Amino acid sequence: MNILLSGGWGYGNLGDDALLIDSIDLIRKYCENSHITVLTYDVFAAKSMLSKYHNIEFVPSLHLYIYGTEYFAHTKNDTHFISKLFNKIVGKIHDKRVERSEIREIEELIKHDNLEDTKFSFVQNYFAKFCQNQDIYIMSGGGYINNWHHSIVSKFLEIKIAKEKGLKTYVIGQTFGPFMPNVKPLAKKIILHSDCCFFRDSFSISDFPDVTNIYPKAIPDIALSKSFDVAERKKRIVLIPFTRQFWKSRKNILEIFSSCQQYEVVLSVSQLWKSQISLAIDLYMYLKSNSVRCSLHIPKDVTDLQQLLSESSCVLSENLHGLILAYRSHTPIICLNNKRKFITFMEKIECSNRMIPIIDLREDRFSEFLNNKMSFDSHNNIISELNDALNVVFS
Repeated sequence: MNILLSGGWGYGNLGDDALLIDSIDLIRKYCENSHITVLTYDVFAAKSMLSKYHNIEFVPSLHLYIYGTEYFAHTKNDTHFISKLFNKIVGKIHDKRVERSEIREIEELIKHDNLEDTKFSFVQNYFAKFCQNQDIYIMSGGGYINNWHHSIVSKFLEIKIAKEKGLKTYVIGQTFGPFMPNVKPLAKKIILHSDCCFFRDSFSISDFPDVTNIYPKAIPDIALSKSFDVAERKKRIVLIPFTRQFWKSRKNILEIFSSCQQYEVVLSVSQLWKSQISLAIDLYMYLKSNSVRCSLHIPKDVTDLQQLLSESSCVLSENLHGLILAYRSHTPIICLNNKRKFITFMEKIECSNRMIPIIDLREDRFSEFLNNKMSFDSHNNIISELNDALNVVFS
């Protein structure tokens, strides 16, 4: 069987790298000798990460082909006040122009069923060649179908062309939304072009009540298909921040970690993005300057991050895959985010009581989380649920 595999990898998100590896392992579980063509934003990184796998081909995704890597002059760092003000104004003007252009692209694709009537007619021949001799197109899990306009446009074009070329099409383990009103109709078109759509959260299902090809219940995140055994845990607490809300809550964080000096605090990231690394560094420097025993760990890759989380006593994360990678190695977690996909995940693992925004976390609550054991009994059921769903695809 020949499979065209698409997803949200190639952007430096280590959680999505885990999804790529786990998607391939799941496909090979059902189709041992399948040939897999991976669509990715970073072909070199994917080849390096999957060098031990056989019978895999790597090709640029439509996102890369259409939009490429974009840099804008107004992002230049200039310390002069007038220059900074000018760049800020130019940046806002540019952002507005980009937003209007993106809205026009979305509206164009919603309005026209024939790509020849849109500005994207040029992608058909490029992507059609990847569909030749393929049996299935799979858009694998993650949370990139939302207001990220370039992503939703690219994924829609992929699945539409794949469907028109006669491939079976499946969306597996996705979070859809939240959306601005003008974007949601295009997301619905993605679902309608799939033979079956499997969401990873109940909120996404409820957003599309009139679509019949949605799998009836939310499936677990694909990365939960694995578990990891750990020989020894260290007296270490890992903190994975994601938003600047962490920086606003730094005094609160200082109070919490000042009370548990028997643990080493490690600041880390699950996205190798400048903004995330900068935030982790800022928090590390702040805690260090206030005599908290801490260190900074920027992972080399997803394997490095998995090992860090697996060997730790507890992981606090504002990012979903930081929690998932920790949970699958049976490391106790504290979820610092209460957005929709986090709610479904924490309900799925029967740990809703361990979810609290960082701004509301206090020393007594943290101590309670740290000292109370966490159950991992639901993990086998989660793996069974994933197998049931994937049997629909590969039966």
